[in-house]
Amino acid sequence: MTVEQAISLLTKPIPVNINVNTTEIVKEIKEWLASNRFTNKFFASNILNIKGNHLTNIFAQPRDFILESRILFY
Repeated sequence: MTVEQAISLLTKPIPVNINVNTTEIVKEIKEWLASNRFTNKFFASNILNIKGNHLTNIFAQPRDFILESRILFY
């Protein structure tokens, strides 16, 4: 997966009828990063446009997905 493909997937709106399990998403992202030999720092800076230490905090304590907060970003 290229950086452009990852950005495209990460910026797609999440349908209302999908249950979002943030803990499972974090687990899958960590597995994907490890299997593709990407560092957290690379993923954070090139795909999420955040600092690596912020991503470490997100991975350590994923927050619950709240539908109302998602609506604010449309």
